[in-house]
Amino acid sequence: MHGGRLFILLVFFAQGPAALIAQPAPAPGVDDIVAALAESGFENLGVVRAEDRLIVTYENRVYRYEIRAFSEVVSTIVRFARDAKSLTVIQQRHGLPLRSLTAPLGNFRPLQPGTVAVSEMDVVETSVDAADWASVSSSASRTASSFRRFDVTMQPHVAIRFGNYADALQTQIGLVPEIRTTIVPGLRGRAQVILPIQNELDEQGDYVRPGLVSINQTLRIHDDTFVSLSGGYFSHNRYGVDLESRTFLRGRRFSVGVRIGYTGYAGIRDGSWSQSSIGRLCAALTTDVYVRRHSLLIRSGLHRFVYGDVGWRLDVVRTFGEVQLGLFGLVSQAENNAGFSLAIPLFGRKYGSPASLRIRPARTFDWEYRYRGFQTNGLRYDTGHGIDDLWGGVFPGLFE
Repeated sequence: MHGGRLFILLVFFAQGPAALIAQPAPAPGVDDIVAALAESGFENLGVVRAEDRLIVTYENRVYRYEIRAFSEVVSTIVRFARDAKSLTVIQQRHGLPLRSLTAPLGNFRPLQPGTVAVSEMDVVETSVDAADWASVSSSASRTASSFRRFDVTMQPHVAIRFGNYADALQTQIGLVPEIRTTIVPGLRGRAQVILPIQNELDEQGDYVRPGLVSINQTLRIHDDTFVSLSGGYFSHNRYGVDLESRTFLRGRRFSVGVRIGYTGYAGIRDGSWSQSSIGRLCAALTTDVYVRRHSLLIRSGLHRFVYGDVGWRLDVVRTFGEVQLGLFGLVSQAENNAGFSLAIPLFGRKYGSPASLRIRPARTFDWEYRYRGFQTNGLRYDTGHGIDDLWGGVFPGLFE
């Protein structure tokens, strides 16, 4: 008897009172939610229960459309949430917390999996709360890492020139295989090769050549500021480094962006590879307005373009589900121009489950038409890693 009491006292003083108190078991349904989401192909999972509130984080690389992915996540949670009254979902991209979506759960329990529509949920989108992210990102349930997994994709390359009266339509067609991966949170790389099929345009179109070949580190600074640093081979035969920052304001209805790049030329001339030293400075200061009611982005910016001309560009982009249609106009020191851009989803709204190596189609086919095509004025290069690309086709503040 005395020996038993002595043992209890020794344990009490050596490990503290917590040693005599049973540790809390995981909240009911948490492990089931994690298992079900992992089985569906979602990654970087974390689930915590805070009284009657459930906090879930995930990264989607299995559904082409982010809104459909969110609907599937909520439908899964409804099956296991039991007595939770509200849900906060933190979406990730490349392991970074991107946006927080909060909705009440009570009205959706009778619905069957896969039938929850985002438009029915009264979703509120905000920046990610630091305390929520800290709790869910460090939870013991976080699993299914997306890092150091490789996707191989294939997409078309199409360039068209109109208006030459001797030859009214000239085209360039190719295929672009690509491999991409995320190494650690925010650090990612991609590499493309352009394979020619048909060419009536410039000399380069006759050769196998690099597409986007670049690496990027993106950081989330504070709640609503993102910083992105890219290096490598960009579009329009530019190579070098690019630094971009964007801050979202007033509930993500506005944003201000700054971008600066230092590049040189690299491409095929007279049948051989030609390269200049890095020496051209590009810069931009832009402001965005997001109009949720019309799924609209309005962007106005002052630019120093690729070849040194300075000008102003206005973009108006409207989303129609997964399709994006944009109009733009620019005024520069060299020449004015206008045109439109188009992004349409490619086949396969759901991809195979992520794996060490996965083959899938590209998410969208993107194309821009310029009224004065193939002019050097008003050109902007693409790094393949812009902050705009983080949002998966759904602009910040427009999740509905």
